[in-house]
Amino acid sequence: MKKILIFFFTSTLMACSSKYSKEKHVGTMELAKGLFWEVYETYSGGVFAGNSYSYYLTDSANFRSYVISTNHDDELVQRAFKNDTVIVVKVGNAYSPNPDTIKIKRFVINELASSRQWD
Repeated sequence: MKKILIFFFTSTLMACSSKYSKEKHVGTMELAKGLFWEVYETYSGGVFAGNSYSYYLTDSANFRSYVISTNHDDELVQRAFKNDTVIVVKVGNAYSPNPDTIKIKRFVINELASSRQWD
């Protein structure tokens, strides 16, 4: 019975976490004038698991766009801002000699501002 309760409790906790949760704001960084990078912790693994984070791009007036999430401690998100485009690269095995590129995304700021998208 005890194992069933532990399984049920763990399953419930995992089901309640969402990669889009904005309950625990970790920080905001200004990428360029009026353009911000926001980080939220979506799951705290505690002692037994790593934390999960979600990243957003916003200008705080016209748009707020979900960018990407990390679910493992060895994943990193790198970003670069050039002209009117933000390039985001998610890297796995980031601390090994041969890191893996998991995903690359491009965001054109003028397109995001005109879409007025709020994630």
